[in-house]
Order: sequence, then C-alpha cells, then structure tokens
Amino acid sequence: MHFLTCPHCLKDDVPYGAKVCRGCYAQIEYGSPSFALALAIALPLFAAWHAGAYADHPLGTGLPVMAATGIPLLIISLYACKRLFAKRVIFRRRYR
Repeated sequence: MHFLTCPHCLKDDVPYGAKVCRGCYAQIEYGSPSFALALAIALPLFAAWHAGAYADHPLGTGLPVMAATGIPLLIISLYACKRLFAKRVIFRRRYR
C-alpha cells in the first residue's frame, strides 16, 4: 500500500485514497481540479460551435460539422486532463 505525508501535520502514514488526514483532519483531493474539467468541456464545445457556424450552409452541414469536431475534441481534452492531473494530491486544511 502507498502512503502519503501530510504537509500540515507531517504525519507520514496517510494511506493513498483516504479522504481526510488522520492527524490534522485536512481534506485530501485527488485528480483533476474543477476548473480544469470545466475548461476541458467548454473549449471543445466553443470550438465545435465556431466550426459549425463557419460551415453553416443552406444544405444544413453545420450540425454534422459541429458533431464531427466537438466529440473528438471533447474526448481528447478529457483524456488529456485526466493524464495531466493523474498524480495530483492536494491537502486542504480549513482554519477556523
């Protein structure tokens, strides 16, 4: 089993996957932060919307272009976000 060291209380037997530090009760977060996930979703949708607007034609080719652009970009951005933040571990302590 892999253990972490809390930067607040320096307790070195916090198991990986724990939600709280056993020593100081700091909350532990893993993986992608919420702003990165929001960007990973918003930017491909924005790019797909612009691609669809650019390709808009009387024959109605805008929607297929949006789908063909947006879905792969969304998959790639979510995968990149997961890979970039795979080893991210943050200890958050709330002071009163």
